[in-house]
Amino acid sequence: MGIKKGQKVWVWQDRCGITETTIKTIGRKYITLEYPYNMKFNIDDLKENNYCGLPAFIILDIEEYKREQHYDSLKIKLRRTNWDKVKQSDLDKIEEIMKECF
Repeated sequence: MGIKKGQKVWVWQDRCGITETTIKTIGRKYITLEYPYNMKFNIDDLKENNYCGLPAFIILDIEEYKREQHYDSLKIKLRRTNWDKVKQSDLDKIEEIMKECF
């Protein structure tokens, strides 16, 4: 994974969003951050240990995370598209693009 002490990372928390921080310590099982305090994250999946509700998690590459969020949002929009309103010529173009996925 290539995680180092002092490395800049981001942490996502429910209700707080994304916060930039640095890695304070790395142990065999857990990672701790400079902020938020007293939170442990599993070294295997980068998710908060001992959480209630939605676990916080560490983001190593913020640009990659934003890109993934963009594409996840795009997939949701495509699922919700009213395909009856899409022109047949546009459907043909979409079909050409999607042929590799079928």
